Amino acid sequence: SFIGPSGCGKTTLLRVIADLEKPTSGTISVNGMTAEQAREKRAYGYVFQAAALFPWRTIERNVGLPLEIMGLSRAEQGERIKRTLDLVNLSGFEKKYPWQLS
Repeated sequence: SFIGPSGCGKTTLLRVIADLEKPTSGTISVNGMTAEQAREKRAYGYVFQAAALFPWRTIERNVGLPLEIMGLSRAEQGERIKRTLDLVNLSGFEKKYPWQLS
């Protein structure tokens, strides 16, 4: 977690770590790699503050989208989706759409 007042550089630091911006000086290591290497190897996850769900995809398919992009097998996707939904107490809502949840 990064905690600090507005404008102190929290978002900028996260953007540098995610290789969305280059540092103006110094170096940065992400899991023992450069930020670019870590991004290319998908060595971390990044959740944007204003995350959005695709309204035309079910909860299950929204959760599974990054797994599809990563090329995981359908079996692995299903297992991870189930674990993730269990973790956030959304089991049973897999086939619902975002607008159907409060």
